Amino acid sequence: MRVGLATSLVWATVFLCATGADAAPASPAAAFAAAPAAAVDYAFPANGTDVNGLDPHNAVAWQNVGGQHSIMDEIVNGIAHGNTNAIDKHWPVFDASFAHERADGSFDYASDEQYDGQPGATAFWLGYAAPALLLLKSSPLYPQYASRIAQVVPKLGATAQWVAQPQQMAYLYRFDGGSTNRLLQDAKALILGARLTGAPGADQSGEQLLARALAAQSPQGWFPEHFGPDTSYNAVSVMNLAWIAMFVNDPRLVPAIKRSMDWEMSRIGPDGRVDDAGNTRTGNGHTLSNGKPYNLNYPDITKALVLGSIVTGDSRMMNDAVLVANYGRSRR
Repeated sequence: MRVGLATSLVWATVFLCATGADAAPASPAAAFAAAPAAAVDYAFPANGTDVNGLDPHNAVAWQNVGGQHSIMDEIVNGIAHGNTNAIDKHWPVFDASFAHERADGSFDYASDEQYDGQPGATAFWLGYAAPALLLLKSSPLYPQYASRIAQVVPKLGATAQWVAQPQQMAYLYRFDGGSTNRLLQDAKALILGARLTGAPGADQSGEQLLARALAAQSPQGWFPEHFGPDTSYNAVSVMNLAWIAMFVNDPRLVPAIKRSMDWEMSRIGPDGRVDDAGNTRTGNGHTLSNGKPYNLNYPDITKALVLGSIVTGDSRMMNDAVLVANYGRSRR
């Protein structure tokens, strides 16, 4: 056992007993509240780097709405800890982002924008905003934020409708079709965007992306990145899939997450180090376009373990989340 028995027993209390180890948590927010802070705070860091609701890069000069996504992790952290001060501090992300929303639900973007193009960047933002607000709706804090969420929903609904249109979907298939993690990010944005806002057509478009991603899962359990396994990007795929499973009852999702995380956990050492041997994109000698090492994303791997544990009830994942988080901190 990689962490103490007490940790496992504490975590087990968030799950219903009727169906044993694989029972689902009573509510997503309750599960986050019960999760070990060592894992949650590393996966969803409260860095406080935004400036009046803007990501630091967008604060210098607006680039795209996708850059706003990390601020939603700050809000998730606040929800997990029941910290209304933290949520309130970062709530301006919505006004700051919607100041750049167009009438059709799309967003302004820099003319020299190289990051993901506008449909991908817009789906990226929606894919972080929608689950954070759904999580808040499952929280005891929801009554305090109901009116504010109601103001946000129509704007996010317009965004979901815009992303779901054929022209934008063609773009996503063209540029994201080769990366399962991106397909699942786009699927998460549309499916949870529809769940939050009721946007017509978004759920169906998201389902098409989800089906394609699930069909790509390997017999060993990993989701392919550049046509092979990658312990960092497999975790990103699971992170996106687990957010969907948290709010959508789909019998395909939990088994896919379990298979993928069984493979992922087989690559985690007793000290929390994640093996990168054979990775197709990160670690293992891979580099970025600027020549710097393309390192594994330990916070995202921790996210996948936390979220996977919440939706499957598998305490092994939460145990490993603490290990991976502690190892990731030690590398800074």
